[in-house]
Amino acid sequence: MDEIIKTDNDIIMQDTDDVEVVYGKVLNVRPNIPHIDYKGIVNKVCQYVDVANVLSKVKKGVEYVVEIPLEFQGGFESGEYWMMENSKTGKMWPSLMEIGSDGRNKIVSPLSVRKKSFVDGNPTKDITNNYHNLYMQQRMNELVGLVESTLQTVERIEHGQMDDRIALLEAGKQGFILALSQKDDDSRSTAMLNAINNITIAQNQIFETFKRRVCEFDALPKSAIVRFLREVSSPGSYLDKKDNEYDEINEYYGLYLQATRMLAGAYVMIGDIENAKLVFDMSIDKTKHIDYSKLKTIEFTHKDSDFDKIYENASNFLIEEKRICLEDAKEYDCLSISISGDKLLEVFENEEKIRK
Repeated sequence: MDEIIKTDNDIIMQDTDDVEVVYGKVLNVRPNIPHIDYKGIVNKVCQYVDVANVLSKVKKGVEYVVEIPLEFQGGFESGEYWMMENSKTGKMWPSLMEIGSDGRNKIVSPLSVRKKSFVDGNPTKDITNNYHNLYMQQRMNELVGLVESTLQTVERIEHGQMDDRIALLEAGKQGFILALSQKDDDSRSTAMLNAINNITIAQNQIFETFKRRVCEFDALPKSAIVRFLREVSSPGSYLDKKDNEYDEINEYYGLYLQATRMLAGAYVMIGDIENAKLVFDMSIDKTKHIDYSKLKTIEFTHKDSDFDKIYENASNFLIEEKRICLEDAKEYDCLSISISGDKLLEVFENEEKIRK
């Protein structure tokens, strides 16, 4: 899957000559990133910055970064332009920064913005919101594909019998897809709530199946001799059957993990981050309270093997998915545009001609 956008979380910018800048989540816009209208974003940003004051400072052959934090307040209120400044630190935004030979960003000049551009809101925030929504939809579509793949595997385990838990998750998945296709926010929220209901029931039923299969797993004998006797005395391979049983339990866990991700993702899509977090917290707590002691005996025949130890990692996988989900859900704090001096001069000069 092509990457729509490049995001950096918990970015700490290196010290510059004038200021140390700390951002949380940054939308990095660079040339040649698939599906990003790089030229359109650069042109739009340059429409509301004061280009006349920086043209003389831009050099050909030098790489620059234009950084525009999304939190600001008006500074100098007089005239056509104002200086934006961070409401917490009082530092001036945005900035034109030069990438030095050592890779450090050095401020070339603060950039003042056209007041008229911000009368009806922050145009930079509009850019980041549009790409954030696009990114989230792609992530959710990717998740639907993972759920579909896991569903097919579990259906094979069930020998083609579509039981209630699988049917409900299938219905939730379809509702999820329909909700993503809604153009109106209210319609999307309503459709998501309907999907959430089905996914919630399915997720809980899948968990109960996973838990039951774990608890009913017949422990392997610790003695190698006893295992050998069972192997030679049972029809078919006793150890192969136990491996297959373990793999099936692993598949059920995978389905539970994907259902949990989808449920949390649905809450994210309607802006309910607290419930998205709660979905993971409850799931993590549930998996921690399962008795995996019998399932762990599979290690008697796989001591040197590299395999998924669900009995050790069931909660850890959910904790990691929670981290990813909540990071994805965060709004951007800053728009960062990488651009060459040659391109910057071209755009600024064109903008100056248009304004004249």
